[in-house]
Amino acid sequence: RTMAKIRRVRTLRSVVLSLVATITALIWIYNLRAHSNLTPSGSSLLAQHAFVHRKGHRLGQQQPRQGNATRPWFAIHIGPPKTGTTYLQTCLCKKVLATSMMERDDWHYMGTCPGRAPGTTVHHNIIHMFDPMLNKRFKRRIRNSHLKGTNVLLIFEGLSHINSTQIAELRDFVAPWFRLRVMAAYRPLYEWLPSKYNSLYKPARNPSARVWPGQLTSRNVSGKILLPFDMDRRGNFSSEVVAPIESLRLHVTHSSILAFQQQRIDAEVIHLPFASHNPKGGESADILEYLICNLLHARQTCRSLRNGEIRPEGSKNPSASFDGDIIAVAAYQSGLIPSSVSRKGARIIFESYYKRLVESLLRQQDTAHDNGSARTNVTTSNRTINAWMIKCLSDETHDRIFRLSWDTHCKLFCTDNQDDQEHEEQRHWQGFELNRHRFCSPNADRIVADSRFQRFVRENIKSVV
Repeated sequence: RTMAKIRRVRTLRSVVLSLVATITALIWIYNLRAHSNLTPSGSSLLAQHAFVHRKGHRLGQQQPRQGNATRPWFAIHIGPPKTGTTYLQTCLCKKVLATSMMERDDWHYMGTCPGRAPGTTVHHNIIHMFDPMLNKRFKRRIRNSHLKGTNVLLIFEGLSHINSTQIAELRDFVAPWFRLRVMAAYRPLYEWLPSKYNSLYKPARNPSARVWPGQLTSRNVSGKILLPFDMDRRGNFSSEVVAPIESLRLHVTHSSILAFQQQRIDAEVIHLPFASHNPKGGESADILEYLICNLLHARQTCRSLRNGEIRPEGSKNPSASFDGDIIAVAAYQSGLIPSSVSRKGARIIFESYYKRLVESLLRQQDTAHDNGSARTNVTTSNRTINAWMIKCLSDETHDRIFRLSWDTHCKLFCTDNQDDQEHEEQRHWQGFELNRHRFCSPNADRIVADSRFQRFVRENIKSVV
């Protein structure tokens, strides 16, 4: 009797599963027929579905549908790193902004969401992005956006350094369904280089910067001294970042764009409005607003941003300075602070102390700039401060950085008009002068020996955990 009951249950379960499968298939066929005018031509709907899901095939191997101008856009912001991608991603992962773009302007954000931001849809490995077996969710969302005629925005800085084979795969993956637009952000090299250096070795993510030199972490990592920016003697940064730029005389953004253009992809350089681009040093327009209003032309969402109806809630990923850590290590080695004080805590309070010295430099630069002073005046003000507690790179190295920055800039933006070139070079030099302090670091020995600093340590070190 028990076995008979088990057989009846199994039979009933099989019938129910068969009914569910049949109903699901009917609904799926009905939906596809309802959207048949949006699907690629050249094969039946069922054949297309089988083709898409067949192991080893790519969506891009289908025949492009007719009417290129009627297809939605697939816009990709490829970075490169240190051009505001983290901020844009975390803003667009917020439900309020994402919903507004989707419902009011037909733009669907489908990029990565850094950290703990909700909504992650793309694995950071480029292989996972295009393999139908490893990223089915991403594939499904691509098809849904295509069926609805919705534009897609993807921000994925890993695409800035993929090889030609992967670029071709990206093109073939998107082409039958969307019009592809690739954007790469530009940041002057005199800004990008120090930002990239600090990002590679930032203290917060560097196990060697968690304990004092000579101490060991819980995982037996020895504490080390972090070194300030240098073009030639900084291991991977010098060999893998600086050397290729100097040999090719190409900005990283330019190299990325050329790689896509060689695969017959429409790729363009965009000027995102970083605050430092403003000659007066004030805040420029927000890069999120610039992307939505000027590049995507999402009018309703743009209006809401400008009216304050939507407030961006993104988190930035600024490059951490080494300045506080350099001073902290010098103070520790001189005996001003005991080993019981955490290196992280000391780094934080000494960072604020050093900012006062940098502000003094910037005030002198601003005064020189407002008065129309020549290059030598700013250099003289640098040397005055160098004699005190800040040391900068040599004038020869500064000239080398400027020439490299200008050459890469000119290859991207210069015209054949000689007057225009001279004017643009002058503007580039002014921007370089305003950012000259990025190549300076604390003169730690003099700071530690200064009585004002020692008093600052005595008054603040007790608050450090």
